[in-house]
Amino acid sequence: IEEVRAAVDARDLAEVARLGHRFKSAAAMIGALTVRDHALALEQLGKAGDASAWPEVTDRFATMEALVATLCEQLAARREERSAATTD
Repeated sequence: IEEVRAAVDARDLAEVARLGHRFKSAAAMIGALTVRDHALALEQLGKAGDASAWPEVTDRFATMEALVATLCEQLAARREERSAATTD
């Protein structure tokens, strides 16, 4: 997510497209379909190369970043629950 943030901050549409594609694939592999959808949108916006789309790029990225943070928190909580269950 840090790489995507750097590309968005640099306003690098080609890099946003490349990283959006990578994120889309990774999200799909783990079933994070909403994240996948936002990553797909970033990929498409980046490929379109339209600088006037930056508000949508930044909005999509902000939403994707929040979704990824929530997903990470949920995974950490599950890991802790499993760890506690195996020590009981």
